[in-house]
Order: sequence, then structure tokens, then C-alpha cells
Amino acid sequence: MFGVVVPKNSQTLELSAGWNLVALEGVPLRMQEFLELRPMVYEEDSHSYIMATEETTFQRGMAAWIYSPEARTKEIPLVSSSTTLPPVQPTVFGWTLAGAVDNIPPWLEQVARPFFRWDAEKGFVPAETPEAKRGYWVKAK
Repeated sequence: MFGVVVPKNSQTLELSAGWNLVALEGVPLRMQEFLELRPMVYEEDSHSYIMATEETTFQRGMAAWIYSPEARTKEIPLVSSSTTLPPVQPTVFGWTLAGAVDNIPPWLEQVARPFFRWDAEKGFVPAETPEAKRGYWVKAK
């Protein structure tokens, strides 16, 4: 797509109490540690949320649901910064989950409108501007 992006060494997840829809800035370095957060991902084949496992292929910009019993911060080590990962854009047409790694993902205006963020009190609500590190429901054209 638009060049090569160098991932960060780690990502800080700011989790609220309840369900959080987050975007990964890279691939978790220690998958077992990340899986302890019990992330749920969207499976396109079954059109449902499933619990991530060690076989789940994570990539930069992937969105995942994480439940936290309380507000907390969690640091997630990512793959080495010497590794380059391509930018991600939604590859499935129609409704899908996608993560905003940057405040204005390059794919946003080109392929996805409308898009919705998660609000713990209201459910999914329209989003005007994406926020980094958040996941969104997007309708890819």
C-alpha cells in the first residue's frame, strides 16, 4: 500500500472497566502473555467473535476485543523494531473490524465509510475522526 512502517517495541493498552475495542500497533512478541488478556477477534468466515489462540494470526492494525474487570494499563511487547510491517487496510468488503494504528489511517477515506467506535454506555456510535490504538467497525467499499 503506502510504503513500509516500522513498528514500536511495545504498546500501552489503556483499558477501561468492561469491554475495550483496541487496535494493535504490531504483532505481540510474547503471544502467551497477550492471550492472558483473553482477546476476542472477528472471524470473517463465521461472522462471529472468537477467542484468540496461539494459532491466531495477528497483524498491525488488527482490532480485538479485550474485557477488563477494572480500569488498568497493560504494556504489550511487540516484535523487534528492526522488523518492518506493511500498513494494513481492510481486505474484506462489507462490514469488518479494523484497527486505527495512527490517528488518520491511510485506508480510511479511500475504502471505509461509515465507521463506528465502541462506547461502553451507548454501544456502537458513529466516529468522525479515528483515534490511534482503537478498533472500529468499518464498511469497506
